[in-house]
Amino acid sequence: MIPPLVSYPSIDAFLSDLREVARRTKVKKGNTPMQSLADMEVQALHLWEAGLPPIASRRALSLLLGISPRLIPRMVVAPDLYWREFFIPKRTGGTRKIQTPKVYLKTIHLYILQNILSVKNVAETAYGFTRGRGAAACAAIHKQQAWILRLDIQDFFPSVSYLEVLTLFRSFGFTDEVAQTLTSLCTRNGVLPQGAPTSPRIADLVFRGADIDIKALATDYQLTYSRYADDMIFSGTARPSPKFQVGVVKLLENHGFQLNHEKTLLRGPTEQHRVLGFVINDKTHPARQTRRMLRSKFHNLKTGQLQPEETLAVAQGWASYVNAYDTKLGRRYLEIAKLASQRAEGRTNDPSLAPPHNGASI
Repeated sequence: MIPPLVSYPSIDAFLSDLREVARRTKVKKGNTPMQSLADMEVQALHLWEAGLPPIASRRALSLLLGISPRLIPRMVVAPDLYWREFFIPKRTGGTRKIQTPKVYLKTIHLYILQNILSVKNVAETAYGFTRGRGAAACAAIHKQQAWILRLDIQDFFPSVSYLEVLTLFRSFGFTDEVAQTLTSLCTRNGVLPQGAPTSPRIADLVFRGADIDIKALATDYQLTYSRYADDMIFSGTARPSPKFQVGVVKLLENHGFQLNHEKTLLRGPTEQHRVLGFVINDKTHPARQTRRMLRSKFHNLKTGQLQPEETLAVAQGWASYVNAYDTKLGRRYLEIAKLASQRAEGRTNDPSLAPPHNGASI
């Protein structure tokens, strides 16, 4: 975690430096958007008392992060120097453009995510990228339903504009100067980029109003609704009405989003219900092929036969994935991963996890 004050022991220490910087840069009444040093201090304290970093100006953000006051403006006016772009293949064909901040800017993104964006709650129907929620929980609420409807939002992240992100940061109570700076750091070419640490949370916060409206519509049609990123899931005892889908399309358009009609999927009572990689007809678990792969993976890990392409970090990630839908099995896999890590460091006395002896002299 990156603390709100980063290198400052207290808000008083930060305000003392803020005053000194303001004096050195000759901040006078009427010269800046903050108008006066007194206004700047009031703004900083107001933000701090609201549980936010005291970013009363762009210079205040530089102070908090302990970086040159020239660096943040440089990131804003010359973003190409601080972002990298690449393409990854889509499962359905074609490629997807990924735009991710380079190390220094990524650190600032993590600061914004942890200390600003996490203060606001997303809608209760949003399950992605939120602590305590996830794909398994998003799928599980539709378990044992007769009908499943999956709708996909077209270009979810790029559909969020600079203006929408600016409005979001203003809603936290930041001045226009600060809101514009934060927005410029978090957007790329006027939209939300896919690949930035802040993008999922920003998109969910911007989509909050749409989530609330769509849930109300689903309730009217006696359907349950949840969303994971661009995947909207609906379920119920009766086949969803075509009028319901038309209503969802209109609500999306009202909020500036479009439906990807090619990915619409409807499954009935006699079909397998697969949602976000989980089969949910009777209970929530991955498909049989994935379960077999995991059993093999952790058997090899337990017996010291970790495959060359695997790492302990990957194994721990898979164990956490399992723990999301089956805590008993997940705990077992997590323990295997933990003991394997200890074995790799030579810290375990468990003979079943001792490194396999290959006959070579030591």
